[in-house]
Amino acid sequence: MYSKIPNPPQELIDFDEEVLPLNELYKIFSNLGYYITHMASDTTGDWERYITWSAKRDISRLRENPEEENLRNWLDKWYTMYFKYRRSYEGQALFGLERL
Repeated sequence: MYSKIPNPPQELIDFDEEVLPLNELYKIFSNLGYYITHMASDTTGDWERYITWSAKRDISRLRENPEEENLRNWLDKWYTMYFKYRRSYEGQALFGLERL
């Protein structure tokens, strides 16, 4: 996971912990002697497919346990964070790294 902006909102940091921007990840890799030689990053469509898959799973769990208030509260918090912060400010990528 990476941050799409240098200073993400504090609410996002509180939810996900610190998520670094790509340039900070590059510095870390570089300091360890690695270069990024491949990067496969997500698209908005990839995020949407993941979110809808997750939603179906979570709604199924809630249907099986409608009295589970903690799950309902978690879902409300998770979706609020996604639509308010995560969708705009976070991305995911896989990196291929090589050393000289």
